[in-house]
Amino acid sequence: MSSKRNLIIILIVLWGLLASGLSLYLWGENQRIREVNDTLSKSNEVHKKLVENEYKSYQAINDCFVLNKGLCNPEDFKSKLQALGDEADGLYDQISAFERQLKIQRP
Repeated sequence: MSSKRNLIIILIVLWGLLASGLSLYLWGENQRIREVNDTLSKSNEVHKKLVENEYKSYQAINDCFVLNKGLCNPEDFKSKLQALGDEADGLYDQISAFERQLKIQRP
């Protein structure tokens, strides 16, 4: 009777240790997934800004060559596209940084 009781106690203790270890592992995975999700959300916002930037670029091209039939001021057109291109370069740099961060965060 005593050996059966001891065996049950040992099994309960082992089960508790296993459950505790699994809880710690899952908590760590949950934290990692939260970090990845946060990075992906930030990256998504930058992608949205990039889409807006590209829309503005195509809109400028359309305004100059379609609506104004190429009669727009070349310097204004060039400076507008240059500014949008510089902004896009910065956004691409941010996206690259997020991609590097995701490679580090993923197992």
